[in-house]
Amino acid sequence: MLARWGNGLAKGFRYMGGYGSGRPALRAVIDQQRRFDVRRLRKSRPLLPGTAGVWTWTRDGDATGQMQYRIEHTSIEFRYRVTEDESEGEDVCIVVPLRSRRCRFGGSRAYMLCPCCFKAREVIVMTTSGRQWGCRTCLRLRYQSQRLAPADRMQRRADTLYDRAGTDYGEGMVLKRKWMRWRTFNRLMDRANNLSSAADAGFLYRLRRFGYGSADELLRELG
Repeated sequence: MLARWGNGLAKGFRYMGGYGSGRPALRAVIDQQRRFDVRRLRKSRPLLPGTAGVWTWTRDGDATGQMQYRIEHTSIEFRYRVTEDESEGEDVCIVVPLRSRRCRFGGSRAYMLCPCCFKAREVIVMTTSGRQWGCRTCLRLRYQSQRLAPADRMQRRADTLYDRAGTDYGEGMVLKRKWMRWRTFNRLMDRANNLSSAADAGFLYRLRRFGYGSADELLRELG
């Protein structure tokens, strides 16, 4: 496919990809767990003692749970209810230490201390039981992208760069955004096309391991 775009045109052509295969799920995924991200809280309000609010978890736009939080001088307190089967539920109170670190160019930034390893973290995760919290390392969680094969990870990254570059109008055509400079658009498209072509090469390598010379051969066999 075309990997370059002409001068004066606001369109580029992307390599097509996306294979959907991945590694078997051996460890839980952090994207599917209930977690608390202090970065999100820092963006919405200053982390001052006495600050309180409700933290809501969502999935596909629907609320799946919530908890109350309150910030103290050196900690943040979580309060919520854990319900199992048809029981009335149990009130849980978790206190997570807070620490501030100086930023390179002035000011400070608040971090949570993981209740398991006591290292500074910006994200901590609720365990399945709902009664304990820990960081991704302590709970041995993975990101969704880590389940993907290398070629699929490269294609996923390429798709992200294509979305940043412009709008996909089908047939692999990407329309540059009005506010974006040509230099930026070309750089994003170059990086995305290189990643996508590398993903295609990885996919073809996997096909050859199963005795197929090309994707067309696989499609013909599948009917």
